[in-house]
Amino acid sequence: MTGVACGIAMEGNLSVTYSIANFPTLRCLEQIRNDVCYHNANVKIVIIGGGLAYGPLGVSHQATEDIAIMRALPNMIVMAPKDENELRHMLKTAIEHSGPAAVRYPRGNGFGVSLDAECKTIPIGECELLRDGDQVVVLALGTLAHVALEAAHALGVEGISAAVVNARFA
Repeated sequence: MTGVACGIAMEGNLSVTYSIANFPTLRCLEQIRNDVCYHNANVKIVIIGGGLAYGPLGVSHQATEDIAIMRALPNMIVMAPKDENELRHMLKTAIEHSGPAAVRYPRGNGFGVSLDAECKTIPIGECELLRDGDQVVVLALGTLAHVALEAAHALGVEGISAAVVNARFA
C-alpha cells in the first residue's frame, strides 16, 4: 500500500492512505522512510488504533511507539488531534502540506464537540493554549488533552494553577 501511494505521489498526485498504527511503524517503516520521506513525497498516512490495545485483535495490534517512530522520519509531519473537530482541521492541514504527513486518528468515539462550519489549515507546529495557569504547564498530544484538562482541574482544587497546552504536532 505504501509503495503504491508513493508511486501515485511521485507522479504529482496527492496520495492518502491509512493503516492500523502498528503496521506503518513495524512492517513498512523502511518503505515509508526510503520511498516516501527521503523523496519528500506527497503521501498522507492516516494512522488508526494507536494505543495499548486494539479491540478484539488484542496485543498483536498494540501500538504505543507509532508517534515516536513516525516523528523521527525525515520530512514527516506528525499530528494528533484532541477531538473530532480538530481532526477535520488536521486532515485539511495534511492535504494542503506538500510533503509527507501522518495524522493519528483518535481511537474510540468522539467527544461530541461542535464542528466548525469550515475547515481551516493549522499552521505546522502551532500549539493551542487550552487553559491558562501560572505554576505548572501540562503539555498534551491528541486526545490526552482532555485528560490533561481534568488533571489541571484537580490540581486547581489543590490550589495549584496549571496551564494546559494542546501540542497538536509531535
